[in-house]
Amino acid sequence: MRLTQIQQILEIEKCTSISQAARNLFISQPALSAALNEVELEIGVQIFTRTKQGIRPTQDGLRILNAMKNIANEINYIETYSAQLEDLTGSVTFMLGASYEFLYCELIQRFKENFPKANIRFITTFEPNVQDKISRDLIDFAIMPVYMTTVHGDSIYVSDVQQIAANKNVTIQPLNFCHSYAVINRQHTLCKEYAGETTIALSRLLTEQLILGRQHKDDYELFLKHCPMNKFPIVGIDRSTIHELLERNYAIFLDATPLDLQQYQQYYPQYQIFSIHNDIAGLPLSTLEWATFFIYKKNSARKLQQFYAREVLELLKQHQLLNEDWGNDKN
Repeated sequence: MRLTQIQQILEIEKCTSISQAARNLFISQPALSAALNEVELEIGVQIFTRTKQGIRPTQDGLRILNAMKNIANEINYIETYSAQLEDLTGSVTFMLGASYEFLYCELIQRFKENFPKANIRFITTFEPNVQDKISRDLIDFAIMPVYMTTVHGDSIYVSDVQQIAANKNVTIQPLNFCHSYAVINRQHTLCKEYAGETTIALSRLLTEQLILGRQHKDDYELFLKHCPMNKFPIVGIDRSTIHELLERNYAIFLDATPLDLQQYQQYYPQYQIFSIHNDIAGLPLSTLEWATFFIYKKNSARKLQQFYAREVLELLKQHQLLNEDWGNDKN
């Protein structure tokens, strides 16, 4: 099958008529019919059927046509990519949630290599109403939980993507859920008690010397509302501070990350990593686990934003962070 044949078949679908498609393509109707028959014989699928209203795709044909559209889109992207890439100028603003800071270097590297004349700015502090800011071009990209406020003033993380996808000017691509982990010195009594285990109960952690590595004041207050233990400070802790505290046998209850247990162990190879099981009655699951999203304008008028969105999606796929359960973009 040749690209020319794919383009011809897509034109037939668009026109719902072989004769009209042939005129648009400046070829004869018999030649176009022959090209269609050749493809159908090659793949063993009847793509179109004739009706009183004209040519219509069969059920199998719809699947084939969707695949052909994807191929045509990718070919178009490849043809325009190299021609425009190096000449793209301007800037993008990327809001990157703390759980995804491990992608920071790769996000910069991809940008600088492919867009040498453009600039990128990262925001690592949280700002509300992200999807609205992206819709109004105040921010170009965001990877983070979607933050919303409830009637009681408590801030929550929303896991239902349909609730936040009402704004059709933005695309919300669900990523893998973030999970909270505990990092503990292997000499700690907990590690000896839980030898061979990969999960630890939150209630058991709360009896130990625990540092909460949470980023936002609202997270901390929500946690303390259900676990009123004011001896645990909220800390924006860097890697060196974590190591120091672990050596003193503190258990570090970190911000959630989309990495799995084995991947996260690579960051702290000398310590024991446990997934945290929420066994505290009334404590919202969103305190330990939440949905995150890559939010951007899919059809931005600016080429720089369009091309970089593809680069970011490719990086997320390489790290297996895209939530395949959701399928493709919901917008």
